Amino acid sequence: MRSFTKEESDNCILSYGLYKMYKKRFSGYGRDYDANIGWSQWLRICKMFNHMKMQSIIDGHIFKLPYRLGSLGIVQFKRKIRFDSDGNLMTNKLTVDWDKTLKLWKVLYPQCETREDYKKIRNKQLVFNTNEHTDGRTFRFHWKKKYSNVPNISAYEMVIATQYKDALGRKIRENNNIQYCTKF
Repeated sequence: MRSFTKEESDNCILSYGLYKMYKKRFSGYGRDYDANIGWSQWLRICKMFNHMKMQSIIDGHIFKLPYRLGSLGIVQFKRKIRFDSDGNLMTNKLTVDWDKTLKLWKVLYPQCETREDYKKIRNKQLVFNTNEHTDGRTFRFHWKKKYSNVPNISAYEMVIATQYKDALGRKIRENNNIQYCTKF
């Protein structure tokens, strides 16, 4: 797990966190400073900016990153349910609905009391998400890198914080008919 509030160690992950940005921009002897702010104020400003941008993206806006780094937004797509040649459901692209699965297991296996008891049972039946409440549509954050002029941009990834993924889920549950772009 990476922390943005302290300097990261050399663990073979190329990361330029907030602390490194602050140190490069606002510390060092003999430099002309753009501003004289402390680390806590810098962190508060960055967190507030990121929160406001993520809320606007969740509301449906597309954020064009500066310096031609691409665009960030939410896309929707309809998940196709596929069957193999024997007529069995192909579950490799589907996600498990763990709440419904655990309720089913409590009915099918009443002798199990702990998670370890469930782990001992092989080939348990799983319940998969079909997103019936959104007519089969799935939503995700998407970083469009197509028109970026950064070399080797495919090596970079954008990690969205869990709180914003949860906020997107809450917004979709509140309004099932919400529409996002299919591509941008």
